[in-house]
Amino acid sequence: MTAAADFLTDPTRREVWLAELYPRDPATGDEVPLYYATDVWGTLPSETPASRQYDPRLVQPLNVALDSISPGTVAILPATRGGELRLGSVCGDLDELLELDWDGARAVVRVAGFYRGGRLAYADAPVAFEGEADSALVGLEEVVVRLRDREERWEDPLESRRYFGSSWMLHFGAGSVVTLGAPAKLNITGDLTVQARVRLESTAGINRLASWANSSATYPWLLYVTNTPRKLTYRNSDAGGVSMAAEMTPGRWYTVAVTVTGTALRMYLWDEETQGGGAVVAEAFTLSTATRTASTGNLRLGESGGKSSAGWQLDELRVWGAVKTEAELDELRRRRPTADDLADASLLAAWEFEEGTGSTVADSASSPANGTASSCTWYPSLEGGASLEGKTRPIGWGQCQNVTPALVHPATLIYEINAASSQGVDAVREGGSSLGTGTSYTDLLTFLAATTTAGSWDSCITATGAWIRLGSAPSKPVTVDIRGERIGLSYVASAADIARRIVTTRGRSPITDPDDLDTASFAALNTANSATLGYYAAAGAERTVRDALEAVLGSVGAVAYHARGTGLLTVQRLEEPVSGSAVVTLDERDVVRLDPLPVELPVWEVVVRYGRNWTPLSTEQMAGALIGTAAETWYREAWRAVRVTSSAVRERHPRARTLEVETLFHIRADAEAEAARLLAMFGAERRALRVVSRAGPVLDRFAVVSVAIRDVDASGRVQERLGLGAGTSFYVLGLAVAAAEGTETLTLWR
Repeated sequence: MTAAADFLTDPTRREVWLAELYPRDPATGDEVPLYYATDVWGTLPSETPASRQYDPRLVQPLNVALDSISPGTVAILPATRGGELRLGSVCGDLDELLELDWDGARAVVRVAGFYRGGRLAYADAPVAFEGEADSALVGLEEVVVRLRDREERWEDPLESRRYFGSSWMLHFGAGSVVTLGAPAKLNITGDLTVQARVRLESTAGINRLASWANSSATYPWLLYVTNTPRKLTYRNSDAGGVSMAAEMTPGRWYTVAVTVTGTALRMYLWDEETQGGGAVVAEAFTLSTATRTASTGNLRLGESGGKSSAGWQLDELRVWGAVKTEAELDELRRRRPTADDLADASLLAAWEFEEGTGSTVADSASSPANGTASSCTWYPSLEGGASLEGKTRPIGWGQCQNVTPALVHPATLIYEINAASSQGVDAVREGGSSLGTGTSYTDLLTFLAATTTAGSWDSCITATGAWIRLGSAPSKPVTVDIRGERIGLSYVASAADIARRIVTTRGRSPITDPDDLDTASFAALNTANSATLGYYAAAGAERTVRDALEAVLGSVGAVAYHARGTGLLTVQRLEEPVSGSAVVTLDERDVVRLDPLPVELPVWEVVVRYGRNWTPLSTEQMAGALIGTAAETWYREAWRAVRVTSSAVRERHPRARTLEVETLFHIRADAEAEAARLLAMFGAERRALRVVSRAGPVLDRFAVVSVAIRDVDASGRVQERLGLGAGTSFYVLGLAVAAAEGTETLTLWR
């Protein structure tokens, strides 16, 4: 046995519970480690961590509930029930905890102590809980730290990127420029903020976004991107230039911004292609002088002093005669200018590049500084226009049939299929009737500059998205078959692989692959079921990470949870029969209370739906050629279905139930195999128990435990109870820890 097992099975052990909490300093964002215990405790100099001291004020070490699935259900993700721990406060000595940020703070609870083997080493101390804090309620006599399992993160949006709402962008190539004359309002020598949405296709030399350095040796500000490496740079003729350390990648949309007041310069960079726009990169600098001499030249966009870019686009550029905060800039970058934004007295210019044609570039601010474009090209920005502004972009994984793409540019009939690089576009239909296949592009500007043959479709798949363009205006709904997200050469289609991709790339705090994963469990699930699935969230669908995981993992009867001892994300499928060696045997000495739980009647019929049609069509929406054919039925229905039954179960249980499951399987054979598995599992009589146990915190969801209960009858003879005397194996489906009472309440199933 291990030292931890010896400790937990020793009835004479003296437990010392340890709480390790990591709230953040709101000023710096740095973690503030806090260590508490139920008794005096510290690690030894020879241990790792060495000589850590714990403050003995943990009065309630842990109350927490963790679930996997309910008995008799199929693949419902763990409910986040959470819990708490309590700290004793004396004369307000914990009031300082009020000043810390607790939401999402790391929290680890361990059990150390002493037993017949001596002092339990820190490395052997079992982890009773690893998750996050929700908040800290600071009172006069105690502090309640509210805990939550890390599955709470699954309530985050599956796709957080939203359409900016523009329709056009202006492309700058060699020799391109927008001349603005010499607008006095923008010859700013005082407080300044400049913000722009920019995409670098390719760069050469100095790529000047906006500059006064034209036919003038003095200029108050200049904003450009260097070439190789590509870095945002600010410059004026008095203080020289300063570049960010962060680099920009071609083919991606960024929001860039600079603020200047006196000698204080701040530069910001948001990658708009990452979830949530990514964490802002903010860098601060001190200029050599606060002086900024006005220019006697002209203001231009895209070219200055003979320097020009080889290819980049502007979707918006705004200038203020004031310093905007990081929070204000973060809010402004997410939307086109509103009436209130344009009424801001400090706003001096707002070029939205929405003309789409001609040479005029209009300034939406008061006293407009309109410009004249020369050798520039208008292209669709693919940001959805007013009809899609603020809506989430579409995203899909695996093989998805008949999805509805987002019409991001009606004038040119361009649709976005996937807001990520994709494996391929297999078909495009109008009213269910296939259109002719055209050209496949991998360069966005080449795609935007081309035209599509009438009656056919072209596609463009880049590292950041997938689009199609129709050659003729449709009169029926447009749908697409797609093989979804691909990162590099990695395309995923099985339940385990799609789930792995989602948890490591989606939400506000995606976990790290492979460090935060029980990779063996993902491999095991792939071995158990590697069938092709398809999951799609259309534009504006507002799905959560939990929605996607439940649909994907539920298709193969699996769930995901963070393992109690390691914190690693684990995927698990409920299997029949109960397999694996029992972690512990609970007998009459361990069990405080045992109660049966009701379970549903056995299943005699299983219906598994598969082959999802993501856009069912009515007869009016279908092409006439489909009416009266087998295709009409296919396009009308959202699912296909397979059905398996057992007359033997129904004969024994006249009220046996039907189990209906919606899955994402692509082909019938995979649905049939899962239906047969479910019938074998739920067609048998099942048993569930609620057991209150004195066993230590070694159990986790899906652990196998053996229950063996014996007592004495009225004559004093030993008897086996409830058919459990010899030891019967059960899965742990849920547990609730009450550390103060030294018990765990287990939900068991077999």
